[in-house]
Amino acid sequence: MYFQYSIHFLTNQIMLFFFIDRIKILVIPFLLIFFSIGGIFSSFGQNNSSSKINKNNADLSEYNSISDTLKKTKKGDFIPIPIPITDENLGYGGILSLAYMQENIKSNRENTPRTITGIAGGATSTGTWLTSVFHNQSFNNDKIRYVGLIGYADVFLDYYLLESIDLVKFPIQTNLKFWGTQHEMIFRLGNSKFFIGPQYRFMNINGGIKLEATHPEFDDLVFYRKIKEKVSALALLGNFDNRDQILSPVTGYYTGFLLRKNATWLGATKDYMFSEIYAYAYYKVSKDIFTIFHFDSQFITDGAPFYAKPYIGLRGVPAMRYQGNNVSIFEMQWRVNLVKNISMVVFTGIGKTFNSFREFSSSDLIYNYGTGVRYTLKHLSDLRIGIDVAKSNEDYGWGISLGTGL
Repeated sequence: MYFQYSIHFLTNQIMLFFFIDRIKILVIPFLLIFFSIGGIFSSFGQNNSSSKINKNNADLSEYNSISDTLKKTKKGDFIPIPIPITDENLGYGGILSLAYMQENIKSNRENTPRTITGIAGGATSTGTWLTSVFHNQSFNNDKIRYVGLIGYADVFLDYYLLESIDLVKFPIQTNLKFWGTQHEMIFRLGNSKFFIGPQYRFMNINGGIKLEATHPEFDDLVFYRKIKEKVSALALLGNFDNRDQILSPVTGYYTGFLLRKNATWLGATKDYMFSEIYAYAYYKVSKDIFTIFHFDSQFITDGAPFYAKPYIGLRGVPAMRYQGNNVSIFEMQWRVNLVKNISMVVFTGIGKTFNSFREFSSSDLIYNYGTGVRYTLKHLSDLRIGIDVAKSNEDYGWGISLGTGL
């Protein structure tokens, strides 16, 4: 799957190693394609520093983090970062980024993000392609963190909901072309692990709908044939993060919120409000058993365009298949170490989409379950890569897992 879960779809990685640290702050799937890149490198830039390990202990030395292998000097490193995309709706393909990463030598705080500047480009089998440039940096001893990017994308996607028209059995094809920019700056609260701050997003969107579906309300769809809109949104975001590491956390919590207002007084075409809360909990049950719990709830007000509505993002559920004004999901994953660097995971999740809380009990319950294998790269901060296979109500799918997979 892609976005909000596979890529909240894209995420952190380095060299031959991929990594996805789900960024749950994205609503519009095609936005996620390059807007998530900023979040990707923001979290990837985290310094998971640890004290130096005695050379006589060869086993423990494998656990040195990436930041321990890159000396904190002014000299930076060019890092190629491949990001695979495997989604039934978006298609199969990938994104390749080239990032210049440099230690923040002015900060003495542990886990200070690296300064990262880069470019990215990619394409999928549906004809979707994109390009983007981005920058991530922290200031004032990591009390302020900034992420900014600008990009262009030409995206082909099927949609299953237009206002009140249910198109689950009659998806329509859309082609949306847009360029946009996003900038965010968050501030540390004291010396805590809490951050809060503003975010601004602008997009110019042009596109259309390919009206080939045979649907009882076909005439109503003609209205949506052409799309020409502007997104101009101001947001407040905050998060708390005490995970033991960023790439493949084992213990800790990562939780946060996002409040975004798309407003005509900011230059947008439409007025609507989006909000989201999310939480991840990581536990070590025993020496070889680990579990993750994840909750996410999103809400968007009436008047939002169909492409901006939240959707259920679970493995095995095609992106955009189930949309609504309100979306809530809960999922959990268990991982068991088998031999050496190989482990197995099993996971399951449930989700609901509804336009009003009165519809919650009567709305369909969407579920998924599946399994996968992982290979742990111990010399790369225990980064885990692997493959997942998942089954949902009416579909099944597979995908490359990077990091935790959630």
